[in-house]
Amino acid sequence: MGFGFNLFGFPLLILATVGHLIYFVVTKKKIALKLLGGLWALTIFIFCLSLFMERLRKPISLTKQDIIGEYRIDTNFYPGANSKWQYEHTLAN
Repeated sequence: MGFGFNLFGFPLLILATVGHLIYFVVTKKKIALKLLGGLWALTIFIFCLSLFMERLRKPISLTKQDIIGEYRIDTNFYPGANSKWQYEHTLAN
């Protein structure tokens, strides 16, 4: 996660964890543990989602083999002398 989470989110997460544990020890209500588990599950889910999204946002690096290929002119779609000449003078023919 980013700088903002480290600066604000993590201390709040630790504070909420300690608060819920104290609340559970004092009152023995299991809702405090459920909320604490949900809070940590949400934090872990957001962290994993951010790692996955970072992979998707990474730019694609193209190589020469990705760009160079076989190109044929469709003379039905591009009629005329220029397209016929280009079709006849491609490297594939």
